[in-house]
Amino acid sequence: DEIEEDTVGLVGVTQYMDRAEKAREFLENKGYEVVEGKTGLRTTEPGQVLGCDAGAAHNIAEKVDAFIFLGSGHFHPSQVSETGKKVYVVDPYEEYIWIEPPNSLDDETRAEHARVIKHKDKKKWGIVTSSKKGQNYMRAVQIAKEKLEEHGKDVYVFVEDRIFEPDYKGYGIDIYVNCACPRMTKDWQDLAFVSVDSLKVLDEVDIDHS
Repeated sequence: DEIEEDTVGLVGVTQYMDRAEKAREFLENKGYEVVEGKTGLRTTEPGQVLGCDAGAAHNIAEKVDAFIFLGSGHFHPSQVSETGKKVYVVDPYEEYIWIEPPNSLDDETRAEHARVIKHKDKKKWGIVTSSKKGQNYMRAVQIAKEKLEEHGKDVYVFVEDRIFEPDYKGYGIDIYVNCACPRMTKDWQDLAFVSVDSLKVLDEVDIDHS
């Protein structure tokens, strides 16, 4: 597919940045003006994007019309899309391209992703679901449990008639996956809660297993 914009920023995840120079040459030969992403607060390589730092894109956003993102998945490109610019996601190994639209995350999804990143190194994670008919989503519990265990987490499952935050404060767990009605954790103040879908972020960030 043709890139519609004339000036593009070049960024990507660490494991794909070895292709950055070839990507730049290819784009410039096609007539595009390429602006290399700068380093962010937590990054060491120009153009490098981390789950907790998309500064490489934000630092050059005013100079470009769109971004070329070297990588895969949706999480990191969605961080870049917060610049308000379209993101062309290019996987140089799988050889496919797709587009992440500007500002692709809604506020709640953005907040959930931030909570997952904040707690990504925590060893203990909880999963809550309701014993009430129609709110007992054990398939979701199983999916969440498998994803967390895949990333080395100790997982504790709670099945309760009613879900109140004070009941979960004595277990040494700071973050819970809500597999019941989403409304049940909306008013939590001290403990973090996320949806099952937000756990996909764990596939795209570095986790300290020590």
